[in-house]
Parts: sequence; C-alpha cells; structure tokens
Amino acid sequence: MIRQLIQSGFTKALVFAIVVLQLTACGGGGGGGSESTASLDSPVEIGGSVGDGPITGATVVIYKADGQQIGTGISDNTASFKFTVRAKGNEYPLLLKSSGGFDLVTGSTPDFQMLSVMLKRSQKQVNINPFSTLIVKIAQLLPGGVNAENVRTAKTYVTDKLGFGLDPNLIGNPITTSITDENVANIVKASEALGEMVRRTRDSIIASGTAINGDGVMDAIAADMTDGFLDGTGAQGANPTISAVANVVSAQVLVEALSNNLKVGGVLATGVIDQAIATTRLNISSSKMTGNVRITKGMLKQTKVALRAAQVVDTSSAVIDILNTVNAISANALPGDIEQDLPAGTSEILDVAISESVAAGSTDTTAINQVVYSDGSSNTGPDPVPESDPVVNTAPVVNTAPVANTAPVISGTPAGSVVVNETYVFRPSASDADGNLLAFSIANRPAWASFDDTTGRLRGTPGNADVGLYDGIRISVTDGLDTASLPAFSIRVDAAVAQTGGFTLTWTAPTTRADGTPLSLADIDGFRVYYGETAGNYPSSIDVADGSAQTATVTDVPVGDYRVVMTTYDVDGLESGQSAEISKTAR
Repeated sequence: MIRQLIQSGFTKALVFAIVVLQLTACGGGGGGGSESTASLDSPVEIGGSVGDGPITGATVVIYKADGQQIGTGISDNTASFKFTVRAKGNEYPLLLKSSGGFDLVTGSTPDFQMLSVMLKRSQKQVNINPFSTLIVKIAQLLPGGVNAENVRTAKTYVTDKLGFGLDPNLIGNPITTSITDENVANIVKASEALGEMVRRTRDSIIASGTAINGDGVMDAIAADMTDGFLDGTGAQGANPTISAVANVVSAQVLVEALSNNLKVGGVLATGVIDQAIATTRLNISSSKMTGNVRITKGMLKQTKVALRAAQVVDTSSAVIDILNTVNAISANALPGDIEQDLPAGTSEILDVAISESVAAGSTDTTAINQVVYSDGSSNTGPDPVPESDPVVNTAPVVNTAPVANTAPVISGTPAGSVVVNETYVFRPSASDADGNLLAFSIANRPAWASFDDTTGRLRGTPGNADVGLYDGIRISVTDGLDTASLPAFSIRVDAAVAQTGGFTLTWTAPTTRADGTPLSLADIDGFRVYYGETAGNYPSSIDVADGSAQTATVTDVPVGDYRVVMTTYDVDGLESGQSAEISKTAR
C-alpha cells in the first residue's frame, strides 16, 4: 500500500511541484535555456545572388555587427544562396562575405572579396556583387561606419558615378532588388563591366612594377569615393594613381559595353555572358539577353567623364572622335544601334590612353583626377564643357620629376598566447608617408589562423589539436617598392581549463496523495535529484535527506546545460516515479 501511494500520489504531486521549480543557478548567475532565448528574434530566411559574372559554389558567410559568425551557405548552380539566420535587433547590420566559387564568365574564382549588408530583419534579399562590395567598403569608411544612412549615401555615390549601365528602372538597389528574367542581363552586364574595370586597373598597375591585387584596387577606389568623386582624394587609403588609371580604364570598358562588345581577359565575352545568364535562368527568353540591355543616361554620363580623363593623357584626335561619337548617342538606345558608329579600333585606341595614365605613375596625376562631370558637378576643375559642344584638345599637365619613395612603417604588439576555443586577433598598424597602397604578408602563419593581406589581420580560434608553441611568425608590409616588418613573434596555444559551476532547484513539497488524502511531511524521508547532459539520460544524482526541504544545489559540475528530473522517497526507502524533465544551466 505504501509503495502504491508513493508511486502514484507522490508522482502526481511532484509533477505539479517540478512545474513550479525556480530557474536559479549558482557559481555566476541564473538562467535556463528558455530564458537565454527569450530575447532572440525568431529565425529569418534570407537569400540572394552572388555575381560578378554569376558565381556558383561560393561560400557565403554572415556576421553580426560585432564580428561573430552566425550563418553560412553555398551559392548553387543558379548563383543563388539561401539560409536561415537569427540575430537580435541590436546585432544588425549583418555583414555578408563571399569567397571562392566559380565565375561562369571568367572561368575562375573571383578577383576580389565580395561583400554585402543586411541592414535590418525585414530585408530578406541580400545580393553580393561588385556594387554591394563598393557600397559596404565606402560605408565602412564614413563616420559612423556601416549604418542605414551611410549605406544609402554610399549606394548613391556608386550608382551615380560608377553604375556601368545599371538601370534604376530595373535595379533600384543592387543589394536588395530580386533578380528576375527582366533585370538579370542588366545586373550581370553592369557587374561584369565594373569587375573588368577593377581587373584592368590591377593589371595596368602591376605592369608598372607595383604589386597590387583586386582587393587593393577596390579598397583604394572605396577610400577615394567617400566624398562621392573618383578623383584621388577622399579617406585615408585613396591613391591618386589608382584613381587616375581606373578613370581611364573605365572609358575603355564603357565604350565596349555600349556596343555590347565587352572583353573579359582580353577576349570578347558577349557570348559567354549570355550563356552564363542562360545557365542560371533556364527558361529565359533570348530577347532578355545583353544585346537588348538599353543604354542608360547614367551610363552615357559616366562614359563621357571617363573619356575626358583619357583625353587629358592622350590628346590625339582619335580620343576626341570617340568622345564626340558618345556625345551623339541617345539614352535608351540599344547596343546594336551604335556599334557601327564608334571609330574603328576604339578599344585599342584607348589602350594608349591607359598606358599614358600608368606612365604618369607616382608623378602629378592631378590633371587626370580633376575630371569635370557632364552635369556640372565637380569638386575641382574648370566649368564643364557643354555636352553638345565638340571637345577640343587639352594639353596634359604632367610633372615628370621623379619622386623619392618613403618606406612604409608598421607597428603593434601581438599577444603571446591564446587558450583553446578562444579567438586570437592581432592587427598591426601601418602607414605610408607617400600615401601608397599597402599590402601585407606573413611568414610561418599558424594553420589554425587566417591572414588578411589587405589589413594585416591575423585571426583564428585554435582547437584541442592545436595546443603548442608557434614561433617565427613575422608580418610584413610593402608599398610595392619598400618593405617593413614586425619583429618575429610566437603564439602559445594553451589547453582550456575546465570550468565548473552549479545550479539550484526550488520546489514545493507534496501535501496530498493521489486519492486526495493528506500527506504528512513526516512520511517523506527525502528527495532525489537526477541530472544529465541529454534528454532522458540522467547518470548523476544527489539526495536531499530532509523531507521538509524545498531547495537543493548541484555543485562542482562542468558548466553547461543539463536535463533534470526529481523523485520523492519515503521513510521505508520506497521511491516515487520521476517528475517531468526541465532544463538547467550550470554557471
């Protein structure tokens, strides 16, 4: 009879008692699983496209505003990605980074790291492309960093001055506009043109003997564009030579794009671009391909600005003929309408202007950068030339005196140790008195850490297998001519020290049996608490040998989450059934 009462009446009473257990912890504060998630937003599914040309197999990683990684995905065979994220409102904006993958146009991995931003929870579309990359990089350099206002400002700068044919009627925002059959050719063609400008600028600078990569070009352009102009001035990191070359290279890329004869890697890429579009949009009509992407007013404006930059360094009549032809082109025309109007060998003519802009090198490139915009807007320079007027020769202003190079400087004291499962971050400070673009390198990088060659940041989280000493690490910086290095340093990875804590349970003792008859505390000899790390499995227990007790503390257990149940036993040692399971966190 006693056993029956304990196993029925006590169980029923304890089920009620466990429901009202207080979630209290010891060893550093309270809180169970439900409390830790109560303030989180529910999961949000986001998606978008990855493209310079459409990029398949790219790894997309998303980070909170504090840099914590919270999600990852892969772009599929349509160059699209989709995954679920979870973040609090104050953890926005979220930063997206794309790496690796296969560009269906270039046939290789992307030439620079692409970025994008999710400003708020309701933004479900997040495209990653060269435009979004520049927008994010510019916003990062504006006062206040990446926020809604700075992203809007950066987006205006990029689409107005470096739109490369983006049609605002089809692509209102290169980050948030969904990709459809109606706009895919426009965004792919414009993105490829911007990407090609970066590649040709990079290659032209390298040909002059200065080391640089695609990320370096993007960084310099972003720094320059913080004032809305690609003119060699702007935030720290702007480089007049890169801006000058990029302006003239843009002229060549744009006139090729105007006639739908864009070259990628020196090869006519129209067919490859259209094939890439058809691969990612299986049922798209042939009428939606690049040959039917209409010329926008913004594209014409940008082309005229770029050609004026080319005219500064190449005063030949051939460049003037190209500019006069472009002045006669009307917005909304199709590429085929003007293909025969451009002078023969237009792209090759502009090769000369590019070579001249590179030859100016580290000399005075002010004349190239003081470009007058066709709408009259300019931060420097004379009054604009009316669009309807023919362009006359303007003698270039170039100072040919050599300029001595000043070596860059680098400083910083890296931490000498890190504990397993903790993140190690070190970023040196570096500067160059000449304002040259800097590139970083590292020797003896630990395998558990990554290195950013544009910022010099060393970052990683070692695991248990990485315990040990890593020495001879050396970080260097170069301006393309001279190099400076930090002293070699070591990092010791220490094993994690197990942390222990505990949790507290509070309950109300049962007062009745299952049949409703009174239950005296004298009949209860004690309580037994069972706990374990997985549901339904409770390998550990403690006894509370006091029938009147209403609380118990579990101590000296590894910090973490536990599943807990409870029973009651009587003076004869007979035990009731288990209560309902609850979650507890030992801290």
